[in-house]
Amino acid sequence: MPVIASLQQDIQVWPDLVLPLKDDLSVDTTKFTAHVRNLASKGIQKFVLFGYAGEGASFSTEEKLSVLAVLAQSGFALEDFLLGVNTSVLHEASALISRAHSLGVRQFLVSSPTFYDAVTDTAKIAFYTHLINQVGLPNWQIFIHQLGGSSASDLSSFVVSELLRSHPQHISGVVDQDPRASRCVGFLESFGGKALVTNCHETNLLMLRPPIAVSALANLIPGVVGGILGKGMAEQKTKFAGMKVKSPDERVISLMAVIGNQPLIASIKFLISVHYRQNNWDIVRPPQSGLSDKSREDLAKAFKAFNLLPNE
Repeated sequence: MPVIASLQQDIQVWPDLVLPLKDDLSVDTTKFTAHVRNLASKGIQKFVLFGYAGEGASFSTEEKLSVLAVLAQSGFALEDFLLGVNTSVLHEASALISRAHSLGVRQFLVSSPTFYDAVTDTAKIAFYTHLINQVGLPNWQIFIHQLGGSSASDLSSFVVSELLRSHPQHISGVVDQDPRASRCVGFLESFGGKALVTNCHETNLLMLRPPIAVSALANLIPGVVGGILGKGMAEQKTKFAGMKVKSPDERVISLMAVIGNQPLIASIKFLISVHYRQNNWDIVRPPQSGLSDKSREDLAKAFKAFNLLPNE
């Protein structure tokens, strides 16, 4: 599969984009397009839209298509976006993929279906198979979104193996949201030669060294995340005697310490708000947890000490 081959030859960071919201919880597209443009100026070439960090499960098909239209009107190539598809309703999933495909999107991050009761492996395979058949379009690909952990939509290696065997032209990879590095190691060992496999937890990247990283922290520190993968960072210009320049993985650990036990998505949004000096970036859609005033105060203080550098 040529897309996988080209990705494996080039280390890439794909920011799992957070979206600034207005008070009515609609997307602030002016702030958002400026954020994407800023990341592109730092060398980012591929973006995840409406994924985990983008609160994808909280947005409707029409809202997602509206944001895609704004991005296209702003001059972005939609083939550079991996679009989150987060619904168990087959017709909604196929409609979103078909309509986004007509706008230029070619790759989709598709979560496993959920239901009131546990979903069997056979049913999960049937969901993806019916989806592929319903869409029925050429030149589009699925990245399976493995949510992991205690999620009812956790995918087994058997499911991934069967989907790769049955639909090699459409299944391109696995984006593993599971914090357990051992799970991703299993996927890499089983499918690394057949599909692109990556993990979303930045603290696992140094050990896993995947060819790409889907990263929420890359909204703030794309250069650092790239540095963990082996993609060179620009040298820090300001130095003084005795100064210890931290490695990329140490910087990730430091930023995670800044966030601490605060809600991850709201925290990243707030830190972007501080970095850009723009208000109201940290609004999230329920059921995501927001930040208290005390949390914002603590985050701002810790982020100042973190001292985000231009090359990061």
